[in-house]
Amino acid sequence: MGANNEAVWGWHVAPANGTNQRAPLAFLIHGGPQSSWYDAWGSGWNFQSYSAQGYAVIAINFHGSDSYGQNFTDS
Repeated sequence: MGANNEAVWGWHVAPANGTNQRAPLAFLIHGGPQSSWYDAWGSGWNFQSYSAQGYAVIAINFHGSDSYGQNFTDS
């Protein structure tokens, strides 16, 4: 849950090695203030590149992110 007890969305990508063991975490924060993590290839912050190196990835679209309506962006 995010601010105002509202749901926020994001991405979780497991390490590519496929194990259930603990892995280092890359917690990625996008720029903005009005931006989002999208379902698209990105050369700067590519989730799969982190995953291939053994990292678990979390990337949250926190309040202020775009693509979820203007009320969410303004909150």
